[in-house]
Amino acid sequence: MKRILYILFSVAMTAVIFGYLFSHVTPGEVFDLLRRVDARGVGLFLLASLMMSIFRAWRYLVLLRVSGHSPGRLTMFLVVLVRNTFSDLLPARIGTLVYIYIVQSRLGVPFGATASSFALAALFDLMALAPLIIAAVPGLGLGSVLSSGVLVGLSALLAGGTIAVLIALPWLLGFFGRILARLRFLGAERIRRIQDALASVVEDLGRARAAGIYGRVMVLSLMVRIFKYASLYLFLFALVAPLGYAWEDLPVARVFAGLCAAEAAASLPVSGIAGFGAYEGAWAFVFRILLFPAQLAKMSSIAHHLFTQLYGYSLGAVALLLLLLPFRRRAAAASAAPRREPAAVFYGGIVALLLAFGASASGLYRILPASETRAVEKEIVGEPTDEESRALEQLASTIRAQVVYHRRDGIYMNRIGDPKPVRLVTPGRYARWSPDGRHIAFLQDKVVACMRSDGSGVEVLARPEKPQAVAWHPSGREVYFIDGQIIRSVDVKSKTVRDVAKGRRFLELDVAPDGRLVVTVRERGVRMLGFDPKSGEFRRIADGCSASFSPDGKRVTNNAQGHEGLALRDFETGASRGTVSSPPGLQSDNQCWSNRADWLAARSEGAYEDIFVHYIADDTATRVTFTGDCDRPDLFVER
Repeated sequence: MKRILYILFSVAMTAVIFGYLFSHVTPGEVFDLLRRVDARGVGLFLLASLMMSIFRAWRYLVLLRVSGHSPGRLTMFLVVLVRNTFSDLLPARIGTLVYIYIVQSRLGVPFGATASSFALAALFDLMALAPLIIAAVPGLGLGSVLSSGVLVGLSALLAGGTIAVLIALPWLLGFFGRILARLRFLGAERIRRIQDALASVVEDLGRARAAGIYGRVMVLSLMVRIFKYASLYLFLFALVAPLGYAWEDLPVARVFAGLCAAEAAASLPVSGIAGFGAYEGAWAFVFRILLFPAQLAKMSSIAHHLFTQLYGYSLGAVALLLLLLPFRRRAAAASAAPRREPAAVFYGGIVALLLAFGASASGLYRILPASETRAVEKEIVGEPTDEESRALEQLASTIRAQVVYHRRDGIYMNRIGDPKPVRLVTPGRYARWSPDGRHIAFLQDKVVACMRSDGSGVEVLARPEKPQAVAWHPSGREVYFIDGQIIRSVDVKSKTVRDVAKGRRFLELDVAPDGRLVVTVRERGVRMLGFDPKSGEFRRIADGCSASFSPDGKRVTNNAQGHEGLALRDFETGASRGTVSSPPGLQSDNQCWSNRADWLAARSEGAYEDIFVHYIADDTATRVTFTGDCDRPDLFVER
């Protein structure tokens, strides 16, 4: 009865999650995403996936050899492919136990060595995750030091707990054996067999510890984790590259966080049928917050998991058939003494594999064709409601204004009152109005450019190596831009470039009338700083993002933790000078003060990403775009 209830609950979970996802996207959109994948990304995915399995097989071989057993490399590689398949096929990763069955039945390795290698590999897999999470924290752009600290603390707890289990495992197995001795209903013979099996596992765990291979196993486990997430990252790139996404649009830390969340959901005891359900739900939720518009987060959750699962199942099925061939059933070679490769051979082998991967990846990326980039076909994904239309008409009667912003396929403009977007240029991002409203500065690939307000007359101003953001000096004579860890300015007429500030991991900037800057930087989270070019000194204003100046340069916008509301702060002291609420039921991000003190623009977060115009005086917000995929707005008010 319990099994039936479990199956019914799993089916229900899969049905509910997929029902929700397919109420927002169509199967045709998902298959269209798969049909247009970037060949370079797919090739790199296959290569990274191969490397993951090679390192996983190598780790098992290292663990088995210290117990005196040496299966063939190819055979162990096939075992790993089968193990990977069953890991995804059954809930809570219990499918990985198939490794124990196959290594015993097909390779003839005793239970003790097989089970100990399985347990150690699983523990080091968990342990290797902790340093990767800690390394990713600075790149997540968390809004506060506390959030970063909590994540680092949880990672340290994961590592510490795993180490504690690793140390205590022999004792725990012995304790379990003593408990079994009291369960007389099992029968004396069965208890003896189980106790003998546990004793053999404890013995082989002791051999592994005495052999001093934990450092090597940890290195191999890191390689397994790195190439696992690298392969998933690369296939995600393959999916979204045809939509105009570039490598810089897929921050490694944020993608890693989304992948971890989806993997964790799929590891739950109840996660859906054959791994489908919880994975897609977690993916759509987390990637919606971290990276993608809602529509793409849902489409990619299904497309990505469907392809990677079918790929894994296909490899696993072929590997299982090969292992079941009669000539494959043979005992692993046993050695009189445990084998441990010389350090030079072991680490030299890792370096050789990494070099081979680098050369192969570089060659594949050059040889395979890039996908044809196409515009994201989403013009009007939703018409304004009657209430939104009335609010838009009221706003248009109050101000005459235009808002620029970017979508994945370029920079757009809406005249306030007209919900239909007009594309000005493609590609392009991070558009900013000139002080007189006649020109727009923006980023285009690795170029800082400028165009007229109607999209004509595109002109290159500078060619930074790592462009991040742009802002006009209020004089209109210079455009400031971020180039990696340097802030530079370019004279619009002469194209002369000069350095303004350096030495920080800059994210955003704006310029006051007196030339002082407000910036956001990545330092133990995201912080907002003021900068005085005359003294060359930075000073902290607050934690958070969305840095922009009021027209008089006395106040700055500061997105509060949680993105529930925007703080308006005194530039000199950091003291609060008011707040701007997010629209009801939504969060807001990337707010930018307009050229008029009472008005600013922001991007919504939640069910959709659209541009809202906020009237600061009475804290009201009006939705002015309806495509669901807009970002980095800038509002210019003519009157």
